[in-house]
Amino acid sequence: MDNPQLTPSAEVTLARLHVIAEGDRVRTARITIANWDEYETAGLLLRDVKKNKEEGLSEFNAIYEPLWQAVKALRQRRAEVIGPWEAAEERLREAMTDFHVRYQKEQEEKSLAAAEEAMAGIDELTDPTEILDRAATAKAELQKIQTLEPEPEGISYREHWVAKVENIRVLAAAVGDGSEDEDLIQPNMKRLQELARSLRGKFQVPGCSAENRPVIQVRS
Repeated sequence: MDNPQLTPSAEVTLARLHVIAEGDRVRTARITIANWDEYETAGLLLRDVKKNKEEGLSEFNAIYEPLWQAVKALRQRRAEVIGPWEAAEERLREAMTDFHVRYQKEQEEKSLAAAEEAMAGIDELTDPTEILDRAATAKAELQKIQTLEPEPEGISYREHWVAKVENIRVLAAAVGDGSEDEDLIQPNMKRLQELARSLRGKFQVPGCSAENRPVIQVRS
């Protein structure tokens, strides 16, 4: 880029930017613009940067495009050959997991009910043998909770605990009062950005703010 007549302030800007070229790579330090002369100089640099970027993209796409088409063809072929089997595997796993969870819950409920029945009125018993028999029965029922029916041949399972949000307001309140970590709740930035764009200066969401950050465009 041919440098125009620059003011002293703009010359300082160029020195501070110290754009360093190393082969095909360009690195820049963090840029801070202090005044309008520097802003205009940055605009000139931006036009040159965009031009170089477009030239680089053109060269890159000439190589990338045929490779990308080959990758898409391979993905399509994989989906045709492997996709149905993957879908069948996923559905079978999901159905077996659902049954596993449901069966475990039913067995736990039955065992707990049987244990409670065995222990009902045990405080009123006077016969030591009957007390021990009742306690053994309750213990045996509780031990059943830890055991499931044998899995089919060639099938095994491992524990995989997953969390579910039952009440987002309760969770948010716990985060708000500091009893839980903030990273348990992630703000919906997509929704917040939509509100900021639509409401602009009228944007009002507790704990959030909106500012106008103009998008700089480069005209050819």
